[in-house]
Amino acid sequence: MPSEAPNIQICADADAAALALAEALLAALTAHDASEPLSLVVSGGGTPERLFRLLGGAWRARIPWRKLALYWVDERCVAPDDPQSNHGMLLRAFGGALPADLAAYQRMRGEDPPQQEAARYAALLPPRLDWIWLGMGDDGHTASLFPGEAAGGGRCHGARNPLSGQARITLSEQEILRAERVTFLVTGASKSATLQTVLSDLQCDLPAARIARARRVGWLLDADSAPPYLQ
Repeated sequence: MPSEAPNIQICADADAAALALAEALLAALTAHDASEPLSLVVSGGGTPERLFRLLGGAWRARIPWRKLALYWVDERCVAPDDPQSNHGMLLRAFGGALPADLAAYQRMRGEDPPQQEAARYAALLPPRLDWIWLGMGDDGHTASLFPGEAAGGGRCHGARNPLSGQARITLSEQEILRAERVTFLVTGASKSATLQTVLSDLQCDLPAARIARARRVGWLLDADSAPPYLQ
């Protein structure tokens, strides 16, 4: 077991973790003075929904949206109004409409054939992504990169959830590794055991571990998800 875990922040609960990442976003955008907006790539799922509700609500007026271009890590192959759509979840969290001064927003078109959409989405991404927010499933998957599934090529590719069979579109592992900055946001007790494996045995073949051992990443955890040896 490692004696210390660098670049890991543990928050009291899921609300505090969401607040910490909102604060990190505000700090990054305040410092960002490049001519191009900061490209932020976000993930779907239950954990970031809490963060999006914060950004779309109490923090909406605090964020300099004109400095931000928003992209997706992955999307389920469903219509945008489907309850499982990441895009739909984001819109609901923002009360039905994203900020009018957001510099750019590019959704993945889950209603289109996945390989066709992967090619379209890859072509509109900026040359290099500034910041990627990742989550992690109970099984150690991240984005739509699942344990035991063959890695896809290019910047984006089609994927399939091996348990449900659901088709998805995702950034590739190599595209995630090329980003300037990567942060994992992980909450919930159900992820603690897997997270301990990922953090203490980076040679395991879980997708989250492969990314963490290939490059420096940040980990933002709540107390429930943090392995006992970190607390």
